[in-house]
Amino acid sequence: MHITYRRPSTLNARRIDPAAPDANLDHRQMECEAAPESIPGWQCTRPLGHEGEHRAVFGGLGDGPAKAVGLAWTADDVAVTHVTPACMFARRRAPSS
Repeated sequence: MHITYRRPSTLNARRIDPAAPDANLDHRQMECEAAPESIPGWQCTRPLGHEGEHRAVFGGLGDGPAKAVGLAWTADDVAVTHVTPACMFARRRAPSS
């Protein structure tokens, strides 16, 4: 794993870092949710199937702006955990008799 961005600890909780990468959020799609093995508490908030690095926004962590990227990483050399939620709209019909 290679960290490509980490929010500076010198910024207060409301300050946006101009050097941070774009969050690339799309609330119409499911999130990637890949998690870096060595840094617990973060997961990728970019859409499933994104290209390039994983990026995690603060959201509910409370220690940074809600939509600001706090951590970005690539996972070329280390496996990441992908959590794929089941689709709640896809249901099979019971076979009719």
